[in-house]
Order: sequence, then structure tokens, then C-alpha cells
Amino acid sequence: MNIYHIRYSSERLLAYHNFVAIVLFFSFYTTYGQRETDFVREFLPIWDSQEFLTIRVAKAMPDSLYSFRPTPEMRSFAEQMGHIAHTIDWMFEHVVLQRKSGKTRPLDVTDMSKDEIVEYLRSAFQRGRTNIRSLSENDLELTVPFFDSGHLTKKFGVLSIHDHITNHKAKANLYIRLCGLVPPRSTYLTNGRLAK
Repeated sequence: MNIYHIRYSSERLLAYHNFVAIVLFFSFYTTYGQRETDFVREFLPIWDSQEFLTIRVAKAMPDSLYSFRPTPEMRSFAEQMGHIAHTIDWMFEHVVLQRKSGKTRPLDVTDMSKDEIVEYLRSAFQRGRTNIRSLSENDLELTVPFFDSGHLTKKFGVLSIHDHITNHKAKANLYIRLCGLVPPRSTYLTNGRLAK
């Protein structure tokens, strides 16, 4: 190998390293450097509150009563919690982000322990948080199909997920009362923080 080949190879290597550095920089910037929108900044404390309260409800039911269902045709308590987690993922993937992944069947929670279901919920909320943070102002205003009811903005899709969680969390609270237990007291946000 002569001096020309060594110099040419090192120049190519340097150019390749510069290219990789530029790609990594822009990947990092678009993922982490994007300024949060007003909606995201204002909504994230509400999302975090929803996670906190839903996990409290999930923990309030004893493991031995996770199979409780008020009537035979209704979901069990475990299935209510699993439904919340699955729908967070499904709604973000299929409605808000329009990714249409093949994952449409909910996870079967009947053989999962209470701790596993709580972790499933927690991880779904964390994925939801990441998805919310990824939405730009333009993303939030984009209109997407919503089941058979027409179209909605992605922002309204995020709010629909929150509404769905509230619905099933309230049902889970009723299950706890039907078992003769007291559900956790709701707390509310004040100035972006949970009230004591």
C-alpha cells in the first residue's frame, strides 16, 4: 500500500465519521431538541396525575380480588386495568400516530399477578408520555380518521385517550366499592402539582 492509498483511506474515514456525527446530531435534535408545545407543557402534568391516580386504584384492589367481576359478562378488575393499558398503546399507535401496527389484540392479563398488571399500566403511561412529548404544534392540529365517527385532530385524540382512562378508572373504583373496600381518594392538580 502506498502513501496515496493511506491518505485517501483516512480522508474517506474522516468523511464517513463527519457524516455519522451530523446524522446523529440531527436525530438527537429532532427527538430531544424539539421545543415542547404549550399544549404538551400544560397537558403533561394532567397525564402524570392520571397515571398516579390510576396506579393508586390498581394498587388499592387486593391481588386476591383482581378476578372479581360484578356480573359474568363484565370485565374483571384485572381486565379493566389491562384494558386501560392496552388502549393507551392502541389509541396512540392507531389514531394519534397513525402507525397501524399489527398489535391489535390486548394482552391477556388473566394469568398476570397484580404487580405485573401495575407494571403493564405504568409502562403504557410512560410510552404515552413519550408519544405526547413527540407531538409538534403541526402534529397536534393534523386531522386523522377516528373509528366510524369521522375525523378529529391529534390533540383531540390525546384528550380522548385521557377521557377513556377516566371512564375505566371510575368503573374500577366501583369494583373496589362492590368488594366492600374504600377506593383511594382522588387528588387534584393545583398549579401543575398534585394536591395533598
